[in-house]
Amino acid sequence: MSSFDLQTLDIDALAFCYAPSEQAANTLLETYAAGQGLTRPRRFWFQIRSASRGKTATMYLGYLAVLPGSPKAAGINVVPVARNPFAHIVFPKTELERLFEDAFRDALADFLKRNGREHDPSAVLGLFEFIGDEVHVYIPTKVRT
Repeated sequence: MSSFDLQTLDIDALAFCYAPSEQAANTLLETYAAGQGLTRPRRFWFQIRSASRGKTATMYLGYLAVLPGSPKAAGINVVPVARNPFAHIVFPKTELERLFEDAFRDALADFLKRNGREHDPSAVLGLFEFIGDEVHVYIPTKVRT
């Protein structure tokens, strides 16, 4: 695992959807992109996992970078993204599960504290971007209050 750094993404808005499977989220995003004439939008993912009675449920969130003012559509919302730095780290795709471990959360909390930042989930919880054999993880931040 590499170490964290701060990066500001060149993104002003994200169209997003959530679904019980990655395939369902992907279908919604592809339909939206085609309807908006987007040919190769920057794409991100995020997963929310919850455990109850020994079973883990996963909700998939899919995101497309879009222009501000892009319209909503069935199953798609659009949110503005502040130009605040994101905590950024790179993992091999094969180690994606490490993101859901306490050690990752602890390392992130320590990095944010040392840099006078805190998690800012106001628009997005986080973003995964798959590039080649790597996953780039972006966690939105704001100045610690």
